[in-house]
Amino acid sequence: GRLCGYETYTNATDKTIRRFRGEPLGDFATIRNDIGAMLALPLNKMRETDVMWMAEDSEGLYPRYAFEIEHTTKVKNGLLRLLKIPERFHTQLFVIGPGEEEANLFDRYLQDSPFREHAHRFHFFRYSDVADFYQTGINFNHILKEWGIQGQK
Repeated sequence: GRLCGYETYTNATDKTIRRFRGEPLGDFATIRNDIGAMLALPLNKMRETDVMWMAEDSEGLYPRYAFEIEHTTKVKNGLLRLLKIPERFHTQLFVIGPGEEEANLFDRYLQDSPFREHAHRFHFFRYSDVADFYQTGINFNHILKEWGIQGQK
């Protein structure tokens, strides 16, 4: 999220337990004071979301992209947690899973209620897709630095 210019949030539990490339997710989060930074949000509903990339408007921070990382076949639980994010934010919702079994479950669940009416907001990617996306961002950031180009703030 930081590489793309977003403030990043991860829930209190996942900050220390979950890891990406050997580092705790909390090391990637830019929002340290979860409550204070997001007073305008219905945080109680969204508090358990694994990762959110936050944009900012005149009202404050809001979730632009939200991710549920599923290590097991509990894809439905991840989808249900993502549905707690109010539709008014127009948040894109992602389930990240290890492989084909989770992808198939994801596709099957999107055909049923309550997910069917929100299917246009949901996306599924594998762990390997996330690693590739991250590495591409790291490479791009390195090239920007070599060229002396600064990102927009």
